[in-house]
Amino acid sequence: MRYYRLLSAENPAELVTEADLTRRLAEGEITAEAPCRAETETEWRTVGAFLGAAPKLTIRRERAGPSAAETASIATRIDGPTRKRLLACRLADAINIEGFTQKQAEEALRRLETQIRTARRRHAVVALFSGAAMLAAGLSVGLERNPVSRLLERTVAVIRRQDGDAKVSLTVVRSALRDEAAQRERAKK
Repeated sequence: MRYYRLLSAENPAELVTEADLTRRLAEGEITAEAPCRAETETEWRTVGAFLGAAPKLTIRRERAGPSAAETASIATRIDGPTRKRLLACRLADAINIEGFTQKQAEEALRRLETQIRTARRRHAVVALFSGAAMLAAGLSVGLERNPVSRLLERTVAVIRRQDGDAKVSLTVVRSALRDEAAQRERAKK
């Protein structure tokens, strides 16, 4: 294990292990520019010069707090499910969705849902009444003798009468032919 001398304001030339030095750098207690030297050396270099080649070294830096604009944006930001519903219902698009606050988005969605419910109720009532009206009209037409059925009855009666007349005519013609054939036979004899 290697040891290093770390120069700091609290403890000049503090002796630390390589693991401790790496931990402090990763946690942000010291920076990569902090003066340091190997225990056996006399020349001072930086912590980064010693640990810069160390694999998997991550330096954690604390982020400054959000700015006033970021805080305002976070406070008015729409949550994920509401954002998806706004986009799906086409109440907003990707460009203007940031202009909505959570409360405005929820109000717009509530109004749209109310409109849809009202339209569905209206359609259900119209469907019910139109179905009942069509049923009543069908019953009245079906139970009443309509002009079409009367016309059909007259046509059938005429056809039956003509059919009967044709049978009578055929019978008359046959008997007339038989009578004529019989007279010819008598005339030949």
